[in-house]
Amino acid sequence: MAHDVFISYSTKDKETADAVCDTLESHGIRCWIAPRDVLPSMEWGEAIIDAIEECRIMVLVFTENSNDSLQIHREVERGANHGVAILPLRVQDVLPAKALEYFIGDVQWLDAQMPPSDAHLKSLADSIKIVLAGAEPDAATAKSAPAPADDSRREQAPAAEDGSTPSGPEKAESKDRFPASFPAREKARIPRAWMLALLGGVAVLVLLALFLKSREARWTPCKSGTTNQLKSIFGTGDGKRLWAVGVEGAILESDNGGSIWTARNSGNTKDLHAIFATRDGMQLWAVGYKGTILESDDGGATWTARNSGTTNALDSIVGTIDGQRLWVVGHNGTILESDDGGHTWTARNLPTPNNLYSIFTISDGQRLWAVGHNGMILESDDGGATWTPRASGTTNGLHAIFGTSDGKRLWAGGDYGTILESDDGGTGWSPRKSGTTNWIHSIFGTGDGKRLWAFGDYGTILESDDGGSTWKAHNSGTNVALLSIFGTSDGMQLWGVGDKGTILELSR
Repeated sequence: MAHDVFISYSTKDKETADAVCDTLESHGIRCWIAPRDVLPSMEWGEAIIDAIEECRIMVLVFTENSNDSLQIHREVERGANHGVAILPLRVQDVLPAKALEYFIGDVQWLDAQMPPSDAHLKSLADSIKIVLAGAEPDAATAKSAPAPADDSRREQAPAAEDGSTPSGPEKAESKDRFPASFPAREKARIPRAWMLALLGGVAVLVLLALFLKSREARWTPCKSGTTNQLKSIFGTGDGKRLWAVGVEGAILESDNGGSIWTARNSGNTKDLHAIFATRDGMQLWAVGYKGTILESDDGGATWTARNSGTTNALDSIVGTIDGQRLWVVGHNGTILESDDGGHTWTARNLPTPNNLYSIFTISDGQRLWAVGHNGMILESDDGGATWTPRASGTTNGLHAIFGTSDGKRLWAGGDYGTILESDDGGTGWSPRKSGTTNWIHSIFGTGDGKRLWAFGDYGTILESDDGGSTWKAHNSGTNVALLSIFGTSDGMQLWGVGDKGTILELSR
């Protein structure tokens, strides 16, 4: 499971939701939050549904905004229907709308001031750890301990004759329809045995944290079964199924998250430069030397050659999440497009003869970017029909491009450690210091672009945890050229390929 917690929130409360996410992840709790974890080319709604169904706990940032959001209502309903524990974090003094009351009216709440303090968020993290450890019942079924006998608290204000909601003191008393919403009013008494257990758990966590800190993020080599250069890697959103392609038509597949790789017969001996798959991994396409395009509709078991209409080398391929629309770039300014799932291809006229090495698109395929020789950057906002050159500010070749799921922020990498960043959707670009002069071949990151990784020559692995502003080097354990990187949307699992059949894996 890639994450433990799904964070449900209104976009108007993004600052609060980000604070919740940062705190939970700083406590070792794996979170899924949009838009960060929506993979490029992934359909938004499908990504959210999958994330909810795969989580154990849903943290609902409950405010007036979320109370009024139909999207939040749907997320909570989906979570409840799939047995996900719902844990509302109430940061405003509001009552649930009827659509939410049905699902969370009797659920254990956590109260927090607006905005939540560090203490509130730490309490939330502690509560989630207890639930994940199974020390208490699931939050979706947990109820507050009954309040002390007090007639003034048990009596509810009568409804007004016209059916309206009571106001003033009577309205305040009516909130006790949701007694679990106010755990802060009664200071919980924790049994001594529980306290000792919690303290012991904290000690274990501290020791574990020190142990993990002592270990730098290590990339582990995987046995590929080949010495052929591997040029590209791609996989399903959860990383359970992976494919890699390389020289002499090499195609490798793993159905266990990269632990074991199996060679597939592509029926082709020409070098393959790039691979792309639908999110479920049932349809795949590989492109390469002399205009080669291969297609598989059975998860990579068998492959069929398609007529590309060109003999130019093809270096990169992207597509929409369902694979109906696909784009390929290559040498001599080649851009090909297919709107029938790769069966037929149409060439697009470009304003450049330069070689193009990499292409990127957002989920609907309306906006695309391509980079290549001599610092070339092209952008299309009409699904690839027309392309506009953008000034990159460099003449160094660019071999990689990656962007956030909405395409607002983009990064390109290339010769001599070149890394460029755009924060306006690709119109303007600024150089960033990579700390290396080795060529950068591939860039990958989380959906929100906060964390990024770059692969390059001589075993170069760079990481940025501030959206590309600064970069630090990882020890890859190898000196071969690393040519392609892929990972899960939360960046918790990463894989890379390169020369001499090299496959590396990083799991956190």
